[in-house]
Amino acid sequence: MLQSKSSGVTEYKPVLCNFFAPEYKVTLVSEDGQSIVAPDRGQHFMATDGNDQGGIAAISLFPDNQAYGLFAMPGGKIISLVPDTTACNGLQKLILSEGQSAAWPTVKAACSTNDWDDHFGFTPDIGKRTDGNCKTVKIEIDIDYDLYVKFNKDLQAISNYATGLFNVVHMLYQRENIRISLAKLNIHTAEDYFRHSSSTADLEYFRKKYPNKENVVRLLLCGYTKNGQAVLGGKAYINTLCMKSYAYAYANVSGTYTPGMTYSWDVFSTSHELGHVIGSRHTHACAWGPQKNIAIDHCAPLEGSCASPGIPFSGTMMSYCYLSSMPGIDFLKGFGPEPGELLRTSIQQASCLESQSPLQSPYSEPDDAIMANVSCDEGEISHYYLDHYSAAPNDDVYVAGIRKFGKDIGSLSDESLGIQLITTKSLHLGKAIEIDKQEIFPGSILLAANRYWNIYGTMPPDQEVHVLIPVSAKDLEDLSGNGTAFSWERAVVYQVQAPGSADPREKFSGATAQNISTYTYGSTADHSHFNVTESGDGNYLLEFKTRKLTHIGFGMLVPSVEFIQFGEIHAEIHDGGVKLAFTTNKEQGCKHFVVEQALDELGFSTIQTIPAKGNGLPSFQYIAQLAKPSAETARYRVQAIHVGGASVYSPMVKIDIPKPQNTVLKLYPNPVTQSVLTFEYFHDTGTSARITVRILDASGKSLRSYSYYARPGQNTYNIYTSSLKNGSYYLQLSSATGIYQLPFTINR
Repeated sequence: MLQSKSSGVTEYKPVLCNFFAPEYKVTLVSEDGQSIVAPDRGQHFMATDGNDQGGIAAISLFPDNQAYGLFAMPGGKIISLVPDTTACNGLQKLILSEGQSAAWPTVKAACSTNDWDDHFGFTPDIGKRTDGNCKTVKIEIDIDYDLYVKFNKDLQAISNYATGLFNVVHMLYQRENIRISLAKLNIHTAEDYFRHSSSTADLEYFRKKYPNKENVVRLLLCGYTKNGQAVLGGKAYINTLCMKSYAYAYANVSGTYTPGMTYSWDVFSTSHELGHVIGSRHTHACAWGPQKNIAIDHCAPLEGSCASPGIPFSGTMMSYCYLSSMPGIDFLKGFGPEPGELLRTSIQQASCLESQSPLQSPYSEPDDAIMANVSCDEGEISHYYLDHYSAAPNDDVYVAGIRKFGKDIGSLSDESLGIQLITTKSLHLGKAIEIDKQEIFPGSILLAANRYWNIYGTMPPDQEVHVLIPVSAKDLEDLSGNGTAFSWERAVVYQVQAPGSADPREKFSGATAQNISTYTYGSTADHSHFNVTESGDGNYLLEFKTRKLTHIGFGMLVPSVEFIQFGEIHAEIHDGGVKLAFTTNKEQGCKHFVVEQALDELGFSTIQTIPAKGNGLPSFQYIAQLAKPSAETARYRVQAIHVGGASVYSPMVKIDIPKPQNTVLKLYPNPVTQSVLTFEYFHDTGTSARITVRILDASGKSLRSYSYYARPGQNTYNIYTSSLKNGSYYLQLSSATGIYQLPFTINR
């Protein structure tokens, strides 16, 4: 709880965060080399105000009751919290300083970065929303000797200052859906011979003397002062994230325990210079807008030639609006829409940064509701998860994913998109929730899982997107707990439009056959089927296609009455194809049968429909003559469809397909390590004919299609695979003589 003389009492809701990279270490840099030490890291918190006024805070607590923090409030108000060097009755004193950025004493110490001369490469296209990404920018901080001396050469004290400062900077970037982590802290404990003639000279000296050996941004915190002030400002190279020799930034910080607004200046300067390295120019540069030829504000002389945009009510992190007679910096505005979008795009396109997708483990806490607060773009898929503000993704809670196909469906950051997961008290207690809604599921009872999702937004997709929801093995155990063993063939994903609810506890309140959509298990995700991807440890991602982002649930349908009893099912190679025979011992209201086939490890797909023969108890026999598949193994099953829509699957039967005497299809190299896949096809007919070749992903989805003419005998073809990612695929060849399929992998 914080009491401000201008804002009254404000209560904050803290969340423990961990911004340290897994490899984080502290080294002492001296004339004799480097040595590793381990000062206490402290505990670091981010917080939002409990009065819902939009305020934010970052607080760091250390041994001996030292603390650093910053509170940013609406209207540009800032409260800084720093330790006092004196003690009172054995207790550590803290200094609270309230004010605005206009009170910064370092107004002469502007950033020396030139928006044109210090810019490298090309500004990325930011025409599309990049709500987030799966990459983390690692920062390596150097404390120069002057700053070390300022803290009386106290190792713990300087570590407290640096990590406390980074906590606030981390919070500001986290609010932009940008992950940064602290990879290393280097403390210069001997004279390092920075001349301090200018920030440009210091930055160049730093860059040349201390080479960047990792994929990190090197940041120097300089403690030089003149007349008691840090007067050198900051300096960085722009858009150099993946250029090791220029991924450097410099900030002349105050770094003292004195009252006033100097600490918030240190935060601003550090955040500002890091923003340059990631890719942002100043907001007064004529480098913004669709044509990159306008400025965002006029808080400093325009850099370039463009019309004045005027002076804003308050400035953002890449502006000079802190200068005298200017409106000041509002930390709550962050980097602003366009600079923030540019930073996210630069990180997303940075080839030197590794992608770290959050673990897709379903949430396992019962009777809870969580909201995704961060998104992570990985190719076509945006992962939405609850971030616990650590440098590693393994403690993030995966909520859902959306395969957007380039569509703008809204953003978590501006609340144009919201994704919520709710669990019931019965989660993972071994029981599903039974829902009997015959008008929606005729002839069936829904066993609903104890979790559901609410997705809402102000920008509904104008074309289909794919939604991915995570479920666990324990969810499947819940569905099996009502007396019917779980099977994917009985599983169903459902979407409920308002005013209906997907909450299983409300038994589909407000849902009708008109406002609910259902998806059954299939090999591909489409308008009526979901597919399943195993994500490890018995967890699964269910994917389906939709144009509606709404309430989503998952469950299993079981017949409310027994309308079918399957007898024997048998498959054999017969007359150049496959003969499938099955019997029924009971049919009551059975409409038809659907024959499904799965080749090798691919999912099932429909290959034939057979009308039902009648009603009653006599045994009926059915025979289906099927084409011989070009695979090593084939699995078959039959789905009985009730007139009311309920369905029941037969047992599955599997057969081995004998290989042809001559090799019809072979491919190489396997795995593909370059960019060309070669396949040979033996065309066993007397005339040339057209063949169709498809590249399938591991789930059987067609990715590429080619058409060729094959001459009698041996034919050789090349397919270029440079546009395909590393992974497992199938090459499927269709001709007049059959369908042939072989697996291959790409591992470049």
